[in-house]
Amino acid sequence: MKYPRLSLVLLGLLAGFFIAEVGLRIYLAPRNVYYVWPSGLEKILQPDSTIFPGIRGNARFRVNSNGIRGPEFTAKDHVRILALGGSTTECVYLDEGETWPDILANHLQSARPDLTIWVGNLGASGKNMRDHLFHVRYLLPQMNNIDHIIILSGLNDFLLRLNRGNAYREDFLATSEGQRYQYQHAFVFTPIPLWPFDGKRIFYKNSALWYTARLAWIETFPMGTHGLYQDPGGQYLQVARETRFRSPKLDILPDLESALREYRRNLNTVIDLLQKQNVKPLFLTHPVLWKTEMPDAEERLLWMGWQKNINGNTTDYYDAAALTKGMVEYNQTLLAVCRERKVPVIDLAAIVPSDLTTFYDDVHFNETGAKQIGEILSEYFLNEGQLLPALEGKR
Repeated sequence: MKYPRLSLVLLGLLAGFFIAEVGLRIYLAPRNVYYVWPSGLEKILQPDSTIFPGIRGNARFRVNSNGIRGPEFTAKDHVRILALGGSTTECVYLDEGETWPDILANHLQSARPDLTIWVGNLGASGKNMRDHLFHVRYLLPQMNNIDHIIILSGLNDFLLRLNRGNAYREDFLATSEGQRYQYQHAFVFTPIPLWPFDGKRIFYKNSALWYTARLAWIETFPMGTHGLYQDPGGQYLQVARETRFRSPKLDILPDLESALREYRRNLNTVIDLLQKQNVKPLFLTHPVLWKTEMPDAEERLLWMGWQKNINGNTTDYYDAAALTKGMVEYNQTLLAVCRERKVPVIDLAAIVPSDLTTFYDDVHFNETGAKQIGEILSEYFLNEGQLLPALEGKR
């Protein structure tokens, strides 16, 4: 009698799982799309001005129904511009109206009141060109006719090479493991496939039950969505800065040749995908605080540029001179690709001051820095004739 009862219990569990799965799939159907940020996320951060030089007051972080930091799409939009990048596009500790995409939007709208201009911010901490390839391939087609896309890139690709150390693989995206990992890394949520064994994710992560559990987790810990937990006041930065300051420094970078080759390849793939979708790209080189010679006040604000051993533990940090050299190579690679492909690029690294009027740490912009970038971009769109309404009937 024991085994028949066990069979009945197992059948009951399977039936319950099936009913729950079907019910949740019906309930989640309107949200069954790609998201970089959870739809409707809202958070108030209180950055400490002693930790974040050049930032004052609270920061409100709101995400619209499409998982974008910015306003909702409307049928009246004449021009739609999407900003893509990592945490330096995300600007999590800057308030609404202070991020460089918001500065851009406000300047453009003031200059062209005859147009309704939408600017959205799809920046997310830790995202690199591998992720952007997935964003452009999967996420962009589901959006409502983006006209322009601004991509601030290179930094996280460089840091990825340093962080991976000897484990870095140029062919990572050519492997099934790499495709599966990057698919999950690029998005916080992806559509739930009918068949769970689709090869893009581990089968149980393709269930509505998993989706619901992950949604509950993210709503509980929203700012930990993209890796490094960003506490409301930024106290983690104090610990990270002190750890770097006291750690050994390396003055010679690892060989970047294979990583730069991959970066070039991913840039070209992204450009190809954007051209097929009739979206106009604008690339930006990445400015940084790093310099060959740094004042002590700036040196004490650094916390990035570490390498990890085979066990994934941070061992040493690269000094500012080495990091400066590496970032130059990535920026030069971007400039070369854009020149070859005849794609617009602004060399922000050559324009923006590399000091505390721009940054509050290694790479992140304070209020003045974001304002500078927003103004540079608005000048480009207004003076270079790039701000064109969408074609008649496009929307």
